Amino acid sequence: MDLVESVDEKAHSRLAAAVPVGPRLALEIVEDGMARSLPRWRDRLIKHGLRVLDEPPAADISIITRGLVRFADTGDDQRQLVAEALRDALGGHPVSRATAAKVQELIPAIAREVGARPDVLGLRHVRRRPDVPFPPNLAAAWDDFDEEITTFPASATTSAVLLPAADALRQIAKQGSADESAIDAIIMALDDSKTAEELASALTHVVPNAASLTRILRDAVLPILHRRPIGAELHS
Repeated sequence: MDLVESVDEKAHSRLAAAVPVGPRLALEIVEDGMARSLPRWRDRLIKHGLRVLDEPPAADISIITRGLVRFADTGDDQRQLVAEALRDALGGHPVSRATAAKVQELIPAIAREVGARPDVLGLRHVRRRPDVPFPPNLAAAWDDFDEEITTFPASATTSAVLLPAADALRQIAKQGSADESAIDAIIMALDDSKTAEELASALTHVVPNAASLTRILRDAVLPILHRRPIGAELHS
């Protein structure tokens, strides 16, 4: 359990602060049934997994929703846990609101598909807390991002890698797409631990208010890192 909760800590080389893998890993463990006989750990895994609601909707949103519906169907406390997470997301920043709304849109069909109890369908109608205002809808703080990048005490060699990667991130956020040269610049920067740490730190100024950037990092850039052979690293 501790491994799942800590897997994204200081994982700068895969920008885990912006695009964590822990929440999905937690949901997969619950869905596989490995924690079924350990309800305390199962509920803790789900709480961590529900952080996926803070990300832009992904291609696996149906799989995520199916797992949440099945978990909610195991008891009233579990259903309430999912309801509260949806309530929080619906009252959060625009990215989490969009993801929670998509989950709710999928709940009726998935609940019928898995034969969930009727009260699980009530998750479709969960609303945000009316007495809690939405957080400020801030634009991504690119000025702060730029300042952190330009004031980073880097050598000429490091700057030659860091600055193109920073430019690539800005380009992706502006265009809503990533070409091969932008992806290569980011991957090259992430190969160096200090550069990766600086990029991860600078990104905190623009995530989660740059939804398209987060989505492209998650779906197009970081999978390249995840597919890399790790044999050499294991033997180093």
